[in-house]
Amino acid sequence: MNNPVKLMKNTLLTCFILAAVTAGPALANANESEVTTITHAPLSLAGDGPSLGGYILVHYGDDDDGSEMKYRAVRVEMKGSQGVMQYAFSADFKGTIDDHLEGGDEAVSLKDAFATWSVSDGTTATFGRFKEPILHSGIHSSSRRLMVERTGNGGDFDDRNAGLMLNGGFGDVQWWVAMQEGGDGEGTMEKKQTTVRAVYNVMGSAFGKYQGAYGYEGSNLSIGVASVEDDFSGLSATAMEVGYVSDGWCIYADMIDEDGGDSPTSLTLSRVVHTNYELAFRVEEDDDAFDTSHLIAGLNWYQGGDGHNLKWQLNFTESESDNPANEGSRLDFGLVWRF
Repeated sequence: MNNPVKLMKNTLLTCFILAAVTAGPALANANESEVTTITHAPLSLAGDGPSLGGYILVHYGDDDDGSEMKYRAVRVEMKGSQGVMQYAFSADFKGTIDDHLEGGDEAVSLKDAFATWSVSDGTTATFGRFKEPILHSGIHSSSRRLMVERTGNGGDFDDRNAGLMLNGGFGDVQWWVAMQEGGDGEGTMEKKQTTVRAVYNVMGSAFGKYQGAYGYEGSNLSIGVASVEDDFSGLSATAMEVGYVSDGWCIYADMIDEDGGDSPTSLTLSRVVHTNYELAFRVEEDDDAFDTSHLIAGLNWYQGGDGHNLKWQLNFTESESDNPANEGSRLDFGLVWRF
């Protein structure tokens, strides 16, 4: 007998493909301005394209194991449109600079490579390599982070894999349904990762292209929930998040609940002061067998009009755990420069 869950997933994938293919005739007569602007990972570039941009993250870290200074990212981005199609491409060149003695990065690594088009009014299809749409703390650009690192949950769920996605919105609700290669790209579409995400924007939108309070106006409150299942790794998890931004204050919390596993959580509070500075505090609980927790304090100094295009970041992290290997403190100092 066929596995009903597998049959349902394969049927859903078939529907995605049929929806994308049958939209072709309508797209041929569509106007470029009708392409929906709801995207899961905006690259924040200007112009109709092809447009070039990118960013550099330079980072200094000092902990109990020593100090290091390295390029965290040397990213080149390109986006544009052709007819009714919009496309985006990005690659990271930090591996051409880093010391390879530790066997880390490849010389050049592909990040984004996808095309999007309007399937119907308010619905967009994405095909190619893109980020898994699970948490805002994992989706937004690494150049837009509030702190040097993402939240622990955001960092665990920020992978890019090949696949197909439909996303859209109605009223105050946004939704995403994605099928990608499972096992962080190790699997195939036969062993795929399926993600379903929904966000309810109670007021405005707290899940924009920035993390933190800087760059937002008015009062914004958003609640998100996502479900992810990976046939390759056996992962089954539910993600939950809430964000509130108002009058220079930001509160953000996220949690991942893995079936039969841990349920790590994070809570972040930030405040914009004197226009160009933002103070931030974060508490994270790993929910592991050693009761590991982290307290992070940070300060951002924004430069120019859009301060995330040029900012200095200073973070201090204190980790506590019943496992001595997980304990310690760390100082991080970094520069983010978008071009």
